[in-house]
Amino acid sequence: CDTAKIPTPYFEVLSEIYAKENVGVMITLRELIRWCRRSSLLCSRNLSESLWLEVGRSILVPQNPSYAQQQLDNVFETLSEGSSDDRRNVCKVEQSGANVRFTFGKLSFTKPGKLSNSPLFHRGIPPHSFVKHLVLLAFAFEQQEPVLLIGPTCMKTLLVKTLCEIIGRNDLNQVFLTPETEASDIVGEVHAFSYSDYQDSILNAIQQLQRLLPSLGNDFNQRADEVTRI
Repeated sequence: CDTAKIPTPYFEVLSEIYAKENVGVMITLRELIRWCRRSSLLCSRNLSESLWLEVGRSILVPQNPSYAQQQLDNVFETLSEGSSDDRRNVCKVEQSGANVRFTFGKLSFTKPGKLSNSPLFHRGIPPHSFVKHLVLLAFAFEQQEPVLLIGPTCMKTLLVKTLCEIIGRNDLNQVFLTPETEASDIVGEVHAFSYSDYQDSILNAIQQLQRLLPSLGNDFNQRADEVTRI
């Protein structure tokens, strides 16, 4: 935290948040590390107390349940000596020359890209809720923070695809998971095989294929017989 040049008096923020009985938020060591790191990267040249609070708000508010978000917002506003700023709830994605600017409250950064690369932005500005979560995802991506999007079917995949389209990343790997998906299907696995093991695995694959082919027609059955003879 020393390298992030955190204003020492503002560590009182933590005790103030914990002191609010109805907020119901826990600050873990992971959040503290992210808070310090983001402050160092986003505000390295001019880290004021208000910007440090804004960085904390960008981390703590979005990841908490909706009932606690407004209360957290009020806590951060109080800790900012009651200074109300119209930019506090601003989340924007806009073109700035050859770059795209992502803005969350008083914080912003630019990244090379084009909004027109995304069909969503090409047709206009998406709903505010989508833009807000896109900005939060972009902030985490810019700081190289791991992100886990959870929840029912909604816009999780679309968020990631849209961000990649905007910043021109074509190396997105999309894997569809089912209840039968195992870890080895994603990360792979290593087995020690002998020559006889290879033969057995090939024969097992042929037998499985034979069980499936009858439902696919006579042509497939003839090919199965040829494979078996080989």
